[in-house]
Amino acid sequence: MNLAKILDRALASDNLYEKLRLSRLYCHLVTGGKELIYDANLFEAKISTHFCSLVKDIAIEENVISTNHVLHVISEAYLSGGHTRLCENIASMDEVTPDLLISRDASALVIKRLHKHFVNVFFLNNDDECERLVNIYLKVVKYKSVVIHIHPDDILTTIALNLAKMIAPNLNVYFINHADHLFSYGKSAADCVFQISYRGYEIDRLISDKNYENSFLGIPVSFNKNDLILKEGNKILVAGASYKMKPWKNISLPRELIDFLRVHTSHTVKIVGVGYFDYWWWHLKLLFPKRVKIYSEMSYPLYIKTVNDSDICIDTAPITGGTAFVEMFTKSLYPIALKSGIYGYTPLDQVRVKNLTSSKVYTKEDIARIYGDVILVHSFDNVARRYQEGFNQNYQDIPSVLTQYENDMSLFIRSNKAKLTSLVFKDILKINSYTLSEKISLLLFKFDLLGAFSRKIVHYIKAKLMLVKG
Repeated sequence: MNLAKILDRALASDNLYEKLRLSRLYCHLVTGGKELIYDANLFEAKISTHFCSLVKDIAIEENVISTNHVLHVISEAYLSGGHTRLCENIASMDEVTPDLLISRDASALVIKRLHKHFVNVFFLNNDDECERLVNIYLKVVKYKSVVIHIHPDDILTTIALNLAKMIAPNLNVYFINHADHLFSYGKSAADCVFQISYRGYEIDRLISDKNYENSFLGIPVSFNKNDLILKEGNKILVAGASYKMKPWKNISLPRELIDFLRVHTSHTVKIVGVGYFDYWWWHLKLLFPKRVKIYSEMSYPLYIKTVNDSDICIDTAPITGGTAFVEMFTKSLYPIALKSGIYGYTPLDQVRVKNLTSSKVYTKEDIARIYGDVILVHSFDNVARRYQEGFNQNYQDIPSVLTQYENDMSLFIRSNKAKLTSLVFKDILKINSYTLSEKISLLLFKFDLLGAFSRKIVHYIKAKLMLVKG
């Protein structure tokens, strides 16, 4: 399938809903593709003009919101994971408590939590996408500053922002580059892209049609900046999302742990975040049934207790664990991490080794130096300072400690099919410009139907277990 033709179809279509569906389809097909496509800024700008008719007759009341009030926009909010937590943490750095707009989905429990961090929480989940686009537009156009934490496929919010900037050229849009290793919509509307890693900068070099500035932000982590004394012991903890630990190419964390436990015969391991069908962990568990404990999930209080009871933290691989690894290190756990081709998120890259069995022994001076670098990159004070500097157009350079290793830009190229979500499935079924045979061909040959079916089974089982517990 010619990917460029999908965008051509979107631009040529007379149906606004069709344009949105085709735009999302393109995003999901290019994400992780061999073409190494990371943006579609020119397409975003062009297609946004096709939606002008939705808002041309709407009168906008001026000066509704004070100039120092900020609106954050998130596509979907979650109870777990780092995406929503990063949004909350950055919001806490605004000079005045900001507002939040959820453009797609969130549960009642998440919204209740978000009210602790924002003055107003606007939840726009209209079934009619054009109505929702107009509602997003009506919200963002009333602010001077909008900070976006959107999903890569959120073309709806992107178009609404571009339309708002047409009538409010002084509107400033700040793009938090959460998924900096993937293709993403949204940058055509951005004045400033806040980067969280060196990988984001390396990908940005490949983007030519851009009208924004880059400014380094970093990932904030909460910790006391006291002197750090690492623990000595044999209890290992690994924690992160399931997909971050799935073996890829020649990098296998389960295989490395098998080798490590064979050498260090008194060590035990707890692994948090293992999916029900993550078969790549089964061999490790079978070899060391008493020394290895596996958890699909863990409540936050129990997780904190587990961290405090552990001595060693091992980062997820091949994809870094983001905040979890840094947080565990700041709680005095001895850090070990694999070299995987993903670098520049944290100064803890300095502890990465080719094999777990060749992990380094650090002096107090080594730890003090690494800890100082961690404070520079991750402490709330320093991230907040860089955030405010970026807001004031004093764009920040990335610290040199994060640029020591070149990223493997081909690491995320998938050899298999694209992930099929329920939203993409519905989009494909509703695309009028594709014949039935084209739709079937798309689903069979371009998307992972078996993986989607497996996830449905897992969700069903978990829902049944929750009903039994209730």
